[in-house]
Amino acid sequence: MRTRAGARSHVFRWIGPALAVAGLAGCASSSKVRTETPLTSRVPQQSAVSCEVVSPLAAASEVVPRLEGEIVARLRERNLFGRVARASDRDGPPSDVRLRATIVAVRAINGFERLWFGIWAGRARLELKVEIWDLAAGRLLGVFASESRSSNFPYLGGTTDQVIKLAADGIVQHLEQEVRTGRVAGPSEGTDGKGEKERVVASDVD
Repeated sequence: MRTRAGARSHVFRWIGPALAVAGLAGCASSSKVRTETPLTSRVPQQSAVSCEVVSPLAAASEVVPRLEGEIVARLRERNLFGRVARASDRDGPPSDVRLRATIVAVRAINGFERLWFGIWAGRARLELKVEIWDLAAGRLLGVFASESRSSNFPYLGGTTDQVIKLAADGIVQHLEQEVRTGRVAGPSEGTDGKGEKERVVASDVD
């Protein structure tokens, strides 16, 4: 006859691995980009682009300058455009195109919270609405949305820093795809979001 201790051991033998797998599955970071309004005009690679990150959320105040800096750095690394600068920079010639990212939702998690609460701290999250403007014509060229989530495991990042880098990667990879392919919306493509396309962004961010 199986003892109570033996029964518990038998149960945990099966439940333990299942919980471990579930925990690992839930810890992966992710970044998704969804086109809301396809580009109505090509963005030439020789364009001078200015980047601006804004948010009406008080919780995003520290994220705004950091995200803006990450986007500018990645655009320069990819050499996508002729010139890339922050919108606040006054040096150099005026920009042709404005990339404006608005943070619409944020959940910040710092290193202390991740270290002490582990996976129970949840996942850092950042949701953005990104607009591309033709400054000379004062015309909106396209809109896409981005949602990034950190991992929730202490040794795989899992903080606001990680989600900022994920978001910047997602924005730049999406722009690179649009610029390289030169895809422009046809006359039958509306802007009501019914034809949205979602891209899962691959990232090496830890």
